[in-house]
Amino acid sequence: MPPSGRNDPQAAKTSAVLSRNRGQLSIMGEVLSERGMRYQLVGLSGLLSTAEVADLVACLHVLVDPLRSDKLMRLLSGARWRIGTADLAAFADWSRQLERRRSHGLNSKAAAADGGLDAEAVESARAELNDAASLIEALDFLPSEGWSSSDGRSLSAEARRRLTALKDELASLRLMANDDLEMLIREVERSMNLDIEVAVRPWVDRDASRANLDAFADVAREYCRNAPRVELAGFLMWLEQAAKKEKGLPLPSEDADPEAVQLLTVHASKGLEWDTVAVMSLNDGVFPGAQSDRWTSGDKALPWPLRGDAKDLPQWDTDQPALKELLEAESLFKDHVEDHHIAEERRLAYVAVTRAKSLLICSSSIWTATRSKPTEASEFFSALLPLAQGPGAKAEIGLWVEDDEAPEQNPNRLTPLEALWPYDPLEGPRITGAIKNKELAYSRRAVIQEIADDVLSADPGGQPITPEGQQWAEEAHKLLAQRAFLGNRERAVEAPEHVRASLFVELAEDPVSVLENLRRPVPRRPGLACATRHGLPRVD
Repeated sequence: MPPSGRNDPQAAKTSAVLSRNRGQLSIMGEVLSERGMRYQLVGLSGLLSTAEVADLVACLHVLVDPLRSDKLMRLLSGARWRIGTADLAAFADWSRQLERRRSHGLNSKAAAADGGLDAEAVESARAELNDAASLIEALDFLPSEGWSSSDGRSLSAEARRRLTALKDELASLRLMANDDLEMLIREVERSMNLDIEVAVRPWVDRDASRANLDAFADVAREYCRNAPRVELAGFLMWLEQAAKKEKGLPLPSEDADPEAVQLLTVHASKGLEWDTVAVMSLNDGVFPGAQSDRWTSGDKALPWPLRGDAKDLPQWDTDQPALKELLEAESLFKDHVEDHHIAEERRLAYVAVTRAKSLLICSSSIWTATRSKPTEASEFFSALLPLAQGPGAKAEIGLWVEDDEAPEQNPNRLTPLEALWPYDPLEGPRITGAIKNKELAYSRRAVIQEIADDVLSADPGGQPITPEGQQWAEEAHKLLAQRAFLGNRERAVEAPEHVRASLFVELAEDPVSVLENLRRPVPRRPGLACATRHGLPRVD
């Protein structure tokens, strides 16, 4: 807000919720959403955990890594393919049957007896193959119709149809796995209909619907620009490291909405102000945090003497005559680190309580998350209590619960959060337990069912009313007529005596089309490599 609006009663009031930890902000966002309040997550990571990006990355893993059955399970059980539990169990049986067949084929005695193979060659082959069952292998080699597992399970006709469609889709995408990475990601996105899925979500503005997909495309573009060797497997390994080290890559930034509650960490709030600020979870062990970053406790931190701010940090005096004195010095160093940690947390608490222009709200709770033991209020929260005491109190105490009045057990543990699976993707999961969710505001079942009924009940002979509709109908009739003509005509072409070597692969895939093109050459559609080259060669 500009300075002129500080004392303007008509100006929009800004608000924010500050947290010591990132993980609690998503929970606060869910609570605000249930109460119909708009919010924005500011400066957080988690791009790789968003639904559309997670599905996209899962498909990329399946294309190149036959051991990532977990990624294939995400696709199979997702909203698009929706393979049921009974069919998933039968599919898992088929995967284990293939594993047993492979293990039997690699049995050294059986292989040597059947094919006279050298035992050393068999062991070499065994080392290159994975003995574990793979769902991706099972998808590539689906069982024949009528197959039944040893447990009596079999795939339903609908599951077989969906699995076959997914198998064909992945096979076509694998042909592009070694092409341009950015183009491959766009093709996977279109093949999975992710661009359409995010565009029709009613609870997201159309302008922001592609924000996560575009941010992931920017990540891939930056990787291609900086990586010494660009390949899909290397990109996926880099993403896994980013998920561990950077907590899933940053979410796309968006313009601040003055009417929405800003959710951000205390660190990210430095230098910012809002009219109303709420500081949540002022509990002992949360704010201040329970753990201090002592570099001698592990190998994850840089030794403090090597840091640029070493003069401001406690140091371990290693100049000792014996090991006993060295360990005693480390114990003293540990105490100094704890004192330094509390001092740093106190400075951070000062930042949190000075972000409000007019109203500051601080909260603490006895039971947090799913802990089995109650938590005490932090020393920073207790330091604020004197402000609400005496005749000239500067603060007010809202809801206050004494320890003897609190529930004996954590309410969240008594009613655990549960959701039934599988669920209707158009309705959303039915969540019960600790958080009483209301009916999902973005349920699409009734709306889509009404549209489907209108389409089914429409007059097949009806004509479009608008000129645009009439033009579309005319073009559609022409395209359908062309397809029918090409499909019904006799396609007999004599094979030439000689063809170039590069046509052998195409002849194996579609010989009729290749021979027709030889008889009547037509311009080819640009390939992926050509599609990514927009410049023209310079002719001097």
